[in-house]
Amino acid sequence: MWSEIKAEGYKVYTWTVNEYKDIERMVNYKVDGIISDFPR
Repeated sequence: MWSEIKAEGYKVYTWTVNEYKDIERMVNYKVDGIISDFPR
């Protein structure tokens, strides 16, 4: 799904990703941005 959306030229951002394992997963999905309640 992500690749199809990005292929259309859209950016993919996620929000309220607070757990490290979830952040890692989003990085692996190659999202364009991650919004968290606990930025580092």
